[in-house]
Amino acid sequence: MTNEIALTTEEKLLPLYPVGKTEVAPLIDKAIVSISEMNETFKVWNRSHSDMTWNIMVLDEESETRNLRQIAAEIKRKRDALTEVHFAYKKNIQQAKINEAKALKETDDLQSEMYMIEAHEQRAYAQMKHEAILGATKDIQALKSSYDKVMERIIEKHGKMDEQVFEDEEKRYWVKRGFKQSTQDVRERGNISKGEQILLEQIGLEPMEVLNDIRKYLSFLEKSINNGLTIDQSARQDFFEQMADKYVGKVEKKLERMGQTTEHLYLGEQNDSGI
Repeated sequence: MTNEIALTTEEKLLPLYPVGKTEVAPLIDKAIVSISEMNETFKVWNRSHSDMTWNIMVLDEESETRNLRQIAAEIKRKRDALTEVHFAYKKNIQQAKINEAKALKETDDLQSEMYMIEAHEQRAYAQMKHEAILGATKDIQALKSSYDKVMERIIEKHGKMDEQVFEDEEKRYWVKRGFKQSTQDVRERGNISKGEQILLEQIGLEPMEVLNDIRKYLSFLEKSINNGLTIDQSARQDFFEQMADKYVGKVEKKLERMGQTTEHLYLGEQNDSGI
């Protein structure tokens, strides 16, 4: 006969899944204090991009209207995310209040404590969403500032901003984009890549003619640098603008051959009053 005591299934599992005996509450309190000491620093980068990144890396298109469209797209994404997190935040706050009220009414101490734990959990989730909301609002303000500046330049140039302005700027945009990417090709390999040649031909430009202009521009830059001059972004942008002036007529000629029309742009706008 053995003296071994039969163990229940639950008791047999205990050695495999031991429950720590260290009191965790003081450790959590200490961690929270450490986090709170860093809160001010956290606020510095509580957003998706710095203003510099928004304006230099994200808004780097070769036309004002393209940058404006990019800003609008970014703001729309922020708006949609902000709407979602805002209502989630409000739900968390309300659920916390509901659980707190249940805890006060509950006569069973254990159940009352459970309601309070759930209330604290909901408030913690609400705090996380609150921080996300603050970060999103910073991004939106940065984008709005850029939006106002870009819009001001467009209005100064065209006197208005509508779909027709966008269509007109698109012609210049594709010329400047073609030259920008082709210039990068020439700097890297001495010629325009096949892919960029296809793009140039699609918009009505002759790659050999573009290559000739780029080589003249790069030769000018090389001489300037050899003479000790510093080249900034304005030189490149001026070159692209000059090329847009020179070649936009070819883009328009190809569009005419393709039968382009813009009459459809304003169809239905007068009756579009939203939801």
